[in-house]
Amino acid sequence: MRTEQPKMIYLKDYQAPEYLIDETHLTFELFEDHSLVHAQLVMRRNPERGPGLPPLVLDGQHLDLLSVNLADRELTAADYQLTENHLTLHPTSTTFTVDTSVRIHPETNTALEGCTSPARCSAPSVKPKVSARSPITSTART
Repeated sequence: MRTEQPKMIYLKDYQAPEYLIDETHLTFELFEDHSLVHAQLVMRRNPERGPGLPPLVLDGQHLDLLSVNLADRELTAADYQLTENHLTLHPTSTTFTVDTSVRIHPETNTALEGCTSPARCSAPSVKPKVSARSPITSTART
């Protein structure tokens, strides 16, 4: 569970993001003791932020990183920086795709964030049929 206080962000401090996400594809594999999340992000450099290719910083907590692909190239640990809260990648073009696979452990998710087990993905009005090995797929376009 988070114990730190959230940091206040004021409108005057807002900056447009370095990169924009055009498509998001998610696949969830739910098991009793963990979940696997496979994400594909179709991205591009934000033209409002000027030239250059700054690092791409992705946020995430309590995740076991299993694999990372950038622009269809599998990355090794030497190709990125991984901290407790961030994954930093170094794009080499203005448009690219990021593919990640992570393992989440619901028993340690005390913040109760996300769809981490079959029981947590059900809602009274929507009852997805999820078996122990059924992937749930979600696609969003922006």
